[in-house]
Amino acid sequence: MSAGFCFWHRGHALDVELIAVIERGSGPAAGASACLPCARKITGVPYGEAAEVAVEVLEARAGRAEGGSSGAGRPGGRG
Repeated sequence: MSAGFCFWHRGHALDVELIAVIERGSGPAAGASACLPCARKITGVPYGEAAEVAVEVLEARAGRAEGGSSGAGRPGGRG
């Protein structure tokens, strides 16, 4: 699990996944992360595909944290 700030509901979450990297002019880029409930609601351009992957990763991590297997993992991958 990766606790952090959910960009979509603007609050702390016990597990978040990076959805997008946001360029901010001459400074460093910022990351926009989402918790599982918010990631499930993100659709369309430009974040829809990234959110679908984030949902898979977050669900897999939640399954492992509960001691079960959600079957959403990817062989050799993060989820």
